[in-house]
Amino acid sequence: MAARAACLLALWIPLAAAAEPPPVSAFTNFAKYESMQLSPDGRRLAFSRHTTEHEIITIMHYPELKLSGQAHFGDRIDIESFMWANNNRLLISPTRRFPGLMDFKAPTGEIIGINADGRADEMLFGWAAGQDQRDTRIARRQSTYSAADVVARLPDTPEEVLIQTYGYDIEGEFNSVYRMNVNNGKLRRIVGSPVRNGTFLADQDRNVAFVWGEDREGNSQVYWRRPDDTEWTLLSTAALGEGWLLPVSPTGRSGQYYGLGDEDAPTDGVFTLTPATGEKTLLYRHPVASVGLAGVDPTGKAWGFVYDDHFPRYWYPDPQHPLAQLHQWLRGAFRGHDVDITSTTDDMSRAVVSVSSPQAPKTYYSPTFLAASWWWRWPRDRT
Repeated sequence: MAARAACLLALWIPLAAAAEPPPVSAFTNFAKYESMQLSPDGRRLAFSRHTTEHEIITIMHYPELKLSGQAHFGDRIDIESFMWANNNRLLISPTRRFPGLMDFKAPTGEIIGINADGRADEMLFGWAAGQDQRDTRIARRQSTYSAADVVARLPDTPEEVLIQTYGYDIEGEFNSVYRMNVNNGKLRRIVGSPVRNGTFLADQDRNVAFVWGEDREGNSQVYWRRPDDTEWTLLSTAALGEGWLLPVSPTGRSGQYYGLGDEDAPTDGVFTLTPATGEKTLLYRHPVASVGLAGVDPTGKAWGFVYDDHFPRYWYPDPQHPLAQLHQWLRGAFRGHDVDITSTTDDMSRAVVSVSSPQAPKTYYSPTFLAASWWWRWPRDRT
């Protein structure tokens, strides 16, 4: 009971303080904390923050909030995004600032690895990641003239992640998915795309299941494959300007996915689709606003969808999902604010959430899930 009271008090105090209007500088300066992520086991908290010269990644022991390590990556190099690859290693996507421009940044498409103690930072992917091969016959990491994003963590093999590449030129490239070692950057190719600069989606078991993109004429194409297939199957195609249906996450049921599409209506709705049978079922559609993905849980399953009808509104495919329950409670606690769940532990026992509004700059909180529905025990009218 004491622990629960402490959690509620931690949320209640900032709410009371929020009654005082923040200064104008809170909306015009760099954010004090740009992004914040919990490690998969919840024992460390990483966040990015600006100084006058650099953007710094800081890692703290959690919940003690004692410094574990920190680092920056050079002049005019900021952090586009970061994620925990496992409990001891983070992956950084850098972005480059240009003299005289405060807002514009250009993501480099590189991936940097760094340990939770702030050490062993190393360029793992990109043109600058290549290692000198002249003094050894042992294969070393090669420069890669492509950009890359992380597709999925691999909890069963925590020293690797799935990444996908992109081509730099206008047409792009027939890109690929690789397994990348998060310590040394070594790559193992998994599958290639039949369309240029395709976007990949993995299933709940982290097998690459979909890729979609456009051909030279602007026709949209969605491809699908079973885990043991070597070839892609064309699932759907749509001419330029026509509606189409995109998979966005597994549903948790084998072979079934959530999709967003406007094939038969002017707004995007939420569907379930089963590519093996071709079955599609509409779950939710708003008559005037298109629906988008609100977030996914650690397995990649969508817990909620969002649309803007003057203000952000939400639809939950499973209102009893732990993150859907948390989000509903937070929306009640922080009325009139945007609430985003930015990260959770693998067991979803802890989370980091951001709360903001036109009158309040972004603030981060870390509620603890003490029981399946503990948050409903705090009366909503107290806010």
